[in-house]
Amino acid sequence: MTCRYTADVLAQLDFRLLTEPAPVPLAVAAKSGVLSTSGRVDREQVPECRGRSRCQLTLDVTVRPPRYFQVLPFVIIVIIIVILFA
Repeated sequence: MTCRYTADVLAQLDFRLLTEPAPVPLAVAAKSGVLSTSGRVDREQVPECRGRSRCQLTLDVTVRPPRYFQVLPFVIIVIIIVILFA
């Protein structure tokens, strides 16, 4: 995989959630762009997921400064896994 930006450019980039509030508790690391949960995801608290074993959510992340501005769309799939112990 090749990167389209140099290390100097990557050091200038800033990532932010554009979709506010996020449909589930999410955080984007401002410098790396890593998307992660920032709390417990309760599907019953998310209208699109209520009563479903699988649902899909969308959100956008912006990349700045203006010279490198982009909107990155993300699709998050929430799947409920039930583990039974005998």
